[in-house]
Amino acid sequence: MLVQVSDWLLDIAFALYVISSACFAFVLTGKNWKGRDPKEHEQRIGRLAYWIAVVGFLAQGGYIVSRWIAGGHSPTSNMFEFMAFLDFCIILAYLIIYRIYKLTVIGAFVLPLGVIMLGYAYVFPKEVTPLIPALQSYWLQIHVTTAALGEGILAVGFAAGLMYLIRTVPQDTATKGTRWLEIVLAVVLMLVGFIIMDSTFVRLDQKTVFEMPKQEMDNMGQLTNVTVEYTLPAIVAPANSKIVKPGPLSPWFEAPAWMDGKDAARKLNTMVWSILSGIVLYGGLRLFFRRRLCEDQR
Repeated sequence: MLVQVSDWLLDIAFALYVISSACFAFVLTGKNWKGRDPKEHEQRIGRLAYWIAVVGFLAQGGYIVSRWIAGGHSPTSNMFEFMAFLDFCIILAYLIIYRIYKLTVIGAFVLPLGVIMLGYAYVFPKEVTPLIPALQSYWLQIHVTTAALGEGILAVGFAAGLMYLIRTVPQDTATKGTRWLEIVLAVVLMLVGFIIMDSTFVRLDQKTVFEMPKQEMDNMGQLTNVTVEYTLPAIVAPANSKIVKPGPLSPWFEAPAWMDGKDAARKLNTMVWSILSGIVLYGGLRLFFRRRLCEDQR
């Protein structure tokens, strides 16, 4: 029952973060509308967005407490729990920084990041599982939680730095600074593209399975071939492999022979999809706005 309650609380937090992100976007886009005082608009809508984020943060805190009680250990033992806890730390860092500096515009960069991170967490299995022997230690609470907190603070620092660059780099003419800033945004869109693609194909469950001509020991102590599963459609196949279960796409080429690790080709395939999806997103936004993305945000 507690696990179900924790899932409900996390869903509520996700919905509230989405609403808060939309409010923060309205802060940026609506302050120049006719008949609106920009400062009064930013303060009023920004305050509403902040308190919606606070309520979402409290709901996510309830998720952590209830899941901790249900599982008997800190909810950081698998990828779903860690990504959700990392998102919690990102929002926590933002709420603290907001109380110090009162900068509403930071929320327009941090809350969408929180939505993306929490949305990516839903890609992984949500079941509460017993701890493996390697994690049955008090260091799980100490190491993983402090690492997530540090990464959350750094994520807010990244968002604030990106906000500063977008607002301060002159956009009147194309310069080396504007080109580098566009490259940074393109890389960020590659991350967004990867999350969208991975989340989509996890739900479609159209895996491609390869068998590699390598020998490893199975649980019975017998030699067996290595199999590699791709969640994303296979653009890059492992070297000297054969397809055991075809996916939605036939591989375009094989990975180099020196990339003979079990996961090397799969990671290369993920990187290729990230780059392609990021380029598509960036190109689509450039066509839509008809200008540099940073120029449109000023």
